[in-house]
Amino acid sequence: MKNLLIAFSICCLTLSEVFGEVTNGSLTTSWNYDSTLERITIRAYNGHPSKSLKVTKIEVWNNACSNTSSASDRTYAINEIVRPLSDRKITVDAYLRSSEGKLCSIISHVMIEPVFTPLEKIETTSEKPVKPKPIKPKPKSGAQKWLDKIRGN
Repeated sequence: MKNLLIAFSICCLTLSEVFGEVTNGSLTTSWNYDSTLERITIRAYNGHPSKSLKVTKIEVWNNACSNTSSASDRTYAINEIVRPLSDRKITVDAYLRSSEGKLCSIISHVMIEPVFTPLEKIETTSEKPVKPKPIKPKPKSGAQKWLDKIRGN
């Protein structure tokens, strides 16, 4: 009986994950769905040397990939940034119906343009050096002047 239970558990664990991998321009992604944790895990790699990518959403179909022109069964917003030449692990909580391992997805992304400040703009906005002002002594009151006169200062 124990052997049957162990075999059934191992079978369920191996059937609960679905894998996929795709390369789209500078973004390479692989993903899997774990039905025991009800979670989609996306591993994204940005191969661009200077621009970051923003993974915006994942659309999932519960059938073969030949039907991606129709509306997706599930769409999840992600909005995570993958820096240049780096990997990123992204997790999304999701509940997908049991589909016997036949899942298809499209992971959408946009490229983030780097923002540079022109050198000319920095030079024109810098101010001239400030000259130090001479320190003025605090003016003396009438009583202080009278006291100084008595002391002989």
